[in-house]
Amino acid sequence: MTPVVRQYLDAMSASGLRGVAAATFDTRVGWPRWLSGSAAAAIARRLRRLGAHVVDPEGSFLVTRQSPVLLPGELERARAWAGALADAATPERVAAGR
Repeated sequence: MTPVVRQYLDAMSASGLRGVAAATFDTRVGWPRWLSGSAAAAIARRLRRLGAHVVDPEGSFLVTRQSPVLLPGELERARAWAGALADAATPERVAAGR
C-alpha cells in the first residue's frame, strides 16, 4: 500500500464509507503472493473496516521488476477482471451485500 493511500484511508472517519461499493487492485512483481504481499488485499480489509462493501474479486496484475510495465497478457487479465467486477457490482448484488 502506498503512503498516499494509507494516509487517505487513515483520514477517513470510522464509518466514512458505510454503504459505498468499492473494488481494489494492485500491481506487483511475479513473486509468490506470500512473499510480495498484496496491496489490494490490505486495502480491501481497511475499506471493509470503514464500512464499504468490497465487491469481489480483488485484482492483482503483474509488472516487470525493472519498471512498472505490465507483463504480457496482464492487460487482457485486467480487462477480464473489470468485466467480472462490472457483473458483480449490479445494484441488486451490492444492496444484498454480495
